[in-house]
Amino acid sequence: MVCLRESQKTANVGPMDENQVQCRKCGFIWVVVPKKKHLAQYCASCRAKPAKMVKYNGEICVPFHGKFDRFDRPIVDGVLFMPGDRICGHSDCVAASHIVGGSK
Repeated sequence: MVCLRESQKTANVGPMDENQVQCRKCGFIWVVVPKKKHLAQYCASCRAKPAKMVKYNGEICVPFHGKFDRFDRPIVDGVLFMPGDRICGHSDCVAASHIVGGSK
């Protein structure tokens, strides 16, 4: 997993300020409140976890976790996974009730 802040990494050139913390996973350095310094071990990008479900206007979509084609449709081994039109409008949704047409 690549940290979203990979381009913002700061090299350990010298000592950090007392209010700075370095992410244990990617090395990103940021400023924190001194009281919370002991809590901050990972940056926001490294703490993020993939969503298992997403609510849009009362509908529950299930996002695909894998590879995508150039149109953001889910693929497995180069073949479309659960092909068809999504009634929710989200091309990465794999909720069976949201897929119309195609072979299931």
